[in-house]
Amino acid sequence: MAVHHNPLLLKYRNEIPREVFSDLLLHSKTDMKRLHRLEEYLEDTSGKLKLSALLSYGQRPSFACDRDKKLKQFRELKAKYDAIMKKYDDMLCEKVLQVQHDVEYYVHTKNKCRRCALPAKAKKLKVSPHEWPLPADELEAETSVFDMDVPVTFAVWRDATVYFLDNILRFESSCAGDYPRASFPLMTYKPLSHWFELQRHRVQLLSEIKTHSQTHRNQKSIETCTEADVCLNNGLRFQYHDGSRNTFLSTSKHTTEISKRCTIKLPSRAHTLQRFMARIWLYENRETPNQAIASQSECPEYMSLGEFKALAVLPYGYRLQWKNILTQLAMPTVDFNKPETALFLLQMMLQAGPSDEDEVTRHAHNRPTDVEFGSQILKYLGESVSRVQENWESYTSLCSSTCLATRLLALADKSLSSKVLDLIAKCRGISYKWVMHLLSKVQDIEHRTQREEFLEAAVHIDLICVETFNLEGECFEQVLADEEQAAILLEISTIAHNNADFEQLQKDALFGIMLDRYRIIMHRALPILVSEITSKGSLCIDTAIKEDGPTLHERLLVNGIPVSRLPQKYETHHEYLKLFRSASMEVTPSNLPNMSFCATKTFHGYTVSSRYAES
Repeated sequence: MAVHHNPLLLKYRNEIPREVFSDLLLHSKTDMKRLHRLEEYLEDTSGKLKLSALLSYGQRPSFACDRDKKLKQFRELKAKYDAIMKKYDDMLCEKVLQVQHDVEYYVHTKNKCRRCALPAKAKKLKVSPHEWPLPADELEAETSVFDMDVPVTFAVWRDATVYFLDNILRFESSCAGDYPRASFPLMTYKPLSHWFELQRHRVQLLSEIKTHSQTHRNQKSIETCTEADVCLNNGLRFQYHDGSRNTFLSTSKHTTEISKRCTIKLPSRAHTLQRFMARIWLYENRETPNQAIASQSECPEYMSLGEFKALAVLPYGYRLQWKNILTQLAMPTVDFNKPETALFLLQMMLQAGPSDEDEVTRHAHNRPTDVEFGSQILKYLGESVSRVQENWESYTSLCSSTCLATRLLALADKSLSSKVLDLIAKCRGISYKWVMHLLSKVQDIEHRTQREEFLEAAVHIDLICVETFNLEGECFEQVLADEEQAAILLEISTIAHNNADFEQLQKDALFGIMLDRYRIIMHRALPILVSEITSKGSLCIDTAIKEDGPTLHERLLVNGIPVSRLPQKYETHHEYLKLFRSASMEVTPSNLPNMSFCATKTFHGYTVSSRYAES
């Protein structure tokens, strides 16, 4: 948009290094296409040396007063000074006749002599110098004039570039911590204030050197000064200044901060493996297999040495990573039912990796696009899912397989799409069956700790079931157009909403990520479901209720409140936390006067009723 409004922006480089995008975690092919378009947009194929909009103050061809009056004043004062001094030269000192002891003599009294008073009068003639309001350098002057009424689109684009480099990529300025000694912004410079359009932008021109009029040199004696002393060049030395950081813009030092943000965090028990997972855009291939072997002494106690080495080597070589995944699916030496394995797989399958000018899928994800290779991945994924389908305690393994399957759908050749969708549907059926099984068991368990463990497992599996809807484009719309599948999504999302301890769940290394993916999927599903229900008459809500009436009938809204669980403001109230801590309470509308809810189960033999009173 900025280029559309200001075509001259094409003469400036964009300042954004393309390489940093290799650290991004992307799931859908749509996002990969967007990244590919962005990199094509940022790539400069002109071969021309372009200017920096952040550092090119006063450089060609950067964007781009009245001394006569001051000279006239100076000349008039100089003439007056010369006239006084000429009069002094032409005059004789005045003497006063005095008589003492009948003797007459003349005495010269300096403070009464008109001639002697003339030099002091001449020395009192002073002039304030005229300071040229613009820098003496023509190009700097043009830049200053441009910034006095900078186009809004250009200013916003410049601010956005600085924001992206500073706040998003967290690049370090070479002037970090070096604050201006003083502050004299162009926007408050009085000689130019009549032409300045007041706009508050992050990047503006500022000088740390004051004007001549603000120094001890602001008055010149006519006796000694010349025209050059009166007509001065501008004393300000403008530079581009970042108002948010209070530093002058300078060259940026690349950091790995964006890499840290885009690297999944392993559980604390596996912190020694973290460095093997990290793949930083500055060094695409970090730790080598030899380093993994040399680090065997760091192997956690709960993990075998072979598994430690296999996990450490798994991400090595961005061109090899999908071959490594295939090898582990076919002949596993890692435990797929451990969260560490799932986290390694997520990092590998999602990290964008180095760009490929010819392929949207980039160098790191070209392998799955091959039909034969994709078929092999699909084959062993199916076998992995079949091995665990009868054991709900292997839900972490199912989580890994489900995430791999949904990612494979985004990358694989279209000829494999139907088979991949069948595998994803199988994962959905298994996880849905497990959730219902665990919820039915929870109802019969009285031991609180055990009940919470089963409920936590049910929520985890619930999020895996939601992950099976992590599709895109037509596939996503077709699945939600199926009333039965849409009903499953509605049902399991309701179960997650009513039973998950979101605060605690967010702290979990693996299922905190699955919770984020759940939220994204539901956000994307909302407009499609609304359209299906309101415009196309889908009965998915009715189907969801019929499929599991006993589970859902207490989840209806009463006065807009979900009545199977207390509202969040109840559960976060300090009195509730004091009595029940993090325990969730299943409730129904209360029949007691002045009470809103009643617990469906007793706590230590007592029936609990509650009402929220605003203080």
